[in-house]
Amino acid sequence: MFTGCTITVKNATKLIEDLPIFQVKEEFNIFNPPSMNVWAKAFNEVDSPILLDCFLECVASSAFDFDLDTLVKFVDNQTNDFNFFFGTPTRTDYDEINILLETVLQTHFEAFEYPGFDADEKKYLTIAFQSERRYYWLKCNVVHSNSLLMSTE
Repeated sequence: MFTGCTITVKNATKLIEDLPIFQVKEEFNIFNPPSMNVWAKAFNEVDSPILLDCFLECVASSAFDFDLDTLVKFVDNQTNDFNFFFGTPTRTDYDEINILLETVLQTHFEAFEYPGFDADEKKYLTIAFQSERRYYWLKCNVVHSNSLLMSTE
């Protein structure tokens, strides 16, 4: 357990590259991350960063320190049915994260409420508080060009 320590992108990348648990790359779980951007950047830096699921539990709104390019690249690099799950500790965190995501992600992600969401073959983010869920899936029209994200529309 990494209690009371600071994980940098360099250290996280080294962990992903060196620890045998990351060689399977099926599922990644972390509890109470101070920054989601560190892990997204680290996974972007390793070869074949393929995950089926990424679960971040007890995520405070302050952990959403990402830049859009890093997040979209991270999600886009994963399997076709990748789920990036964020479990929030409070209703306030859930609401604040959804307001942030609605604003920041609208160009590259579509937002949906359950049950009108069909996750088959879609890369998506799930924001959860208790039994409530909000889903954001990566639009198919996002392409990368020299680290610049552009829409093909």
